[in-house]
Amino acid sequence: MAVDRVLDDLDRLIGRPITVTSVKAGPRTVVVVPGPDKKKDPNLRKIRRLLGELDRTYEARPTQELLRLLDEIGEHRNQLAQPLPAVEAKLVDRWRRRLEDRKAAERSTQVAAASRNTALKAGRTAEPPQDDRLSAESIAKLAVIVRSILKDLARNGGTPLNWGDLRVRAGGQLPSLHPDDQVALLVAADRGTLADEPLLSTLVDSSVAAPHRLYRQVRLGLGRKPLPDTEIETHRAMEALRLRQIWRYRQ
Repeated sequence: MAVDRVLDDLDRLIGRPITVTSVKAGPRTVVVVPGPDKKKDPNLRKIRRLLGELDRTYEARPTQELLRLLDEIGEHRNQLAQPLPAVEAKLVDRWRRRLEDRKAAERSTQVAAASRNTALKAGRTAEPPQDDRLSAESIAKLAVIVRSILKDLARNGGTPLNWGDLRVRAGGQLPSLHPDDQVALLVAADRGTLADEPLLSTLVDSSVAAPHRLYRQVRLGLGRKPLPDTEIETHRAMEALRLRQIWRYRQ
């Protein structure tokens, strides 16, 4: 070949062989790596939409409708291909607690309302309590005792007490109560508290594990604005301080 002859001639002229390496490009393999699937699970999208609806309509919608939305979230959650993300799971748990508190407060408000109706209807025979529940009339009578105890505690700068301490201060007049009756009793005790003043129930803890449960439900039962979980402890501490200042010189 002509190329070989040229190389031979160059070898003779230079005095050493010339090596030519031929580089041939091999076939190129193109690997297509699929990117992340940006299409979200439709059930997750529905859960996020329903959580947003809960937040937007909480103040305006009845509790039963809000609980229905929460049940719908649970149905979509069961159909997810992957576990519910941590952010949404925390929101669902928070809404469940919040709605359970609101429902309990509404039941307590109904009991307190029945108590007021009983007081207005002279001569009416009190309806017997169901199981271990107190009658509305009994709650109305006990509320006077509890309010007096809490006023004295506020005047003397006392720290919050638990339900057992409250029963001791009542000198045996306060029986062991169903949790809903505890809320109803505190709602009735604070019925006379002015709207711009701290509740006397600020001075009653629920338990070591959930100290703010009663206070949160009493606020809802009296129509006061609900508080976020992250703010309720600080809020209660400030309200307890204001309560002591208000009642220090009040009879």
